[in-house]
Amino acid sequence: MKKFNEYIVLIVSTICILTGCSTNDESQVVFGKNELPKIYMVSWQTNQSVLIGKAIVFFPSVSPSDGATYKWTLDGVVISTEKNLNYIVTNAPGSYNFRFDVERNGQTTYRTAIIKVML
Repeated sequence: MKKFNEYIVLIVSTICILTGCSTNDESQVVFGKNELPKIYMVSWQTNQSVLIGKAIVFFPSVSPSDGATYKWTLDGVVISTEKNLNYIVTNAPGSYNFRFDVERNGQTTYRTAIIKVML
């Protein structure tokens, strides 16, 4: 019976160690008030082409994002203030400056590209 109790204690201890029996939740990341947000985007290219009537679609990850505001512009004209973009291109053929801005606590970071609109 003593061996059985030792096995139970060993198993419970192992489970606690592997699952992290801790009241200190280190998985909660805390960002400083002045930390500049980082932007991560799949398939972002500095030169992109799109057909008139087709959509420009992006789902960026921004970290830290608490308190962040977003702005997408095409040649300086705001096309969205949402985090995710799904914009149908109606511009005339040509090249346009494309920009995604993230502002958090007065600090701005951004990504830029050239969008070539084609027929």
